[in-house]
Amino acid sequence: MKNIVKSRPTSHVFQRGPSWYQTYSTTVLRQGMPVRKRVQRLLGHTSQMNESQAREVADEFMKNLRPEIHTGMTFQEYVERFYMKRVQQNKKAGQKHSGYLLRQHLLPYFGHQKIQNIEHQQVQEFFDLKSKQLIKVPGRGEVRYSSATLSQVRTEMSLIMKAAKVDKAYFGENPCLGVRLPKAQPVLKLTALSPDQASRLLAALPTGADGVSQPAREMSMLSILLAVGEAELLGLQHKNLNLTDQHNYETGLPPYTIRIERNYYLGTFDSVKCARRSRTLSLCPELVEALKSYVERQKWAEPYDVLFCGPKRGIPIQARNVKVRVIQPICEKLGIPKFSFHTGRRSFASISETMPDFTRTEQMQVLGHASASMSQHYSHAEWERVKNGAAAMGKRIFGVKQHNNGQANNGHPSDGVQNGPAAGVSAADTAQEGRP
Repeated sequence: MKNIVKSRPTSHVFQRGPSWYQTYSTTVLRQGMPVRKRVQRLLGHTSQMNESQAREVADEFMKNLRPEIHTGMTFQEYVERFYMKRVQQNKKAGQKHSGYLLRQHLLPYFGHQKIQNIEHQQVQEFFDLKSKQLIKVPGRGEVRYSSATLSQVRTEMSLIMKAAKVDKAYFGENPCLGVRLPKAQPVLKLTALSPDQASRLLAALPTGADGVSQPAREMSMLSILLAVGEAELLGLQHKNLNLTDQHNYETGLPPYTIRIERNYYLGTFDSVKCARRSRTLSLCPELVEALKSYVERQKWAEPYDVLFCGPKRGIPIQARNVKVRVIQPICEKLGIPKFSFHTGRRSFASISETMPDFTRTEQMQVLGHASASMSQHYSHAEWERVKNGAAAMGKRIFGVKQHNNGQANNGHPSDGVQNGPAAGVSAADTAQEGRP
């Protein structure tokens, strides 16, 4: 017996010989796959009704026709056969997140139920139960799920039901619409380093310039000074750097810049999280010197080699090992909060917030956030402001750098012998470029 699911499509009335017939489409599940099929039914003899009466009978039939499932799929069967194909089109991070929500929350509760029988009241009861469930968290004891977690579960459930409706496995209104979640609970305060803490941490971290130690200092500098995320650090290649005072016409990089254009996550190289995270950033003098010393000692330094490479060529270093074995023990010794590369991004946002050299536009550009999408293509004046901001961030962390002549250089390596603001920009103009 075929698993027939009748939908409510448009119908067509026609005459064949002495009889009136009606045709309409329906969906048939064959080997778990939905296929469209035309169904034909007899309305009556032409001696008993005219065309207008036949259409009235057909319309009444279509009006009373309701979705009828003889053998429907369970929630788990639909997820395994159809929905996971959609999930596999996402990035690795999205695949991992959807898989976790399904295994941890949705499949244990809804997996055995017929997907067509899932109703709004059941979904609401599920979230009421989840909001009261206690889980053990190391270091925090028993806690309840946060409202953010429950919101993510609701979003995933809603996506599944929308996809099921498109695949003709579910009919009716999305049962997730109108589901209420508990009031938001206070979450742990996110940490960010102060300029003094960042300076002490970077001074104490080992450098990878000796060719033996892990590049904890170089990676942390990029994270704090330029808000480069962990996956972006691991995705960097040597061709993404321009550590010279000349424009690189092969890569299109201006002097002393770095380009963020791909990620490395779960063993796979991919494009950055979104188009706005693809960005070109200016390097401060301290970061230029640190990266130069590091690159000179690298065994594999071809343009397409990984910048922070592990023991095997082409495979990035284990960022977790750098954090757990190198950075966090030093943080404990210095008495500062635990540091991760995402903490570096928050530290950049916190420090740059108080600096007049960074307007809101430049800050969002460096972070790669949404409001910076219109600032991807700089004019010359905008690029000079960003360059001055990068140099100011380096001075805020490391202090004013003294050169051999004993004079402080407040400019940028690409400015040559000129000190202070960029050429053509007065000190008064520079002071006016701060945050409104």
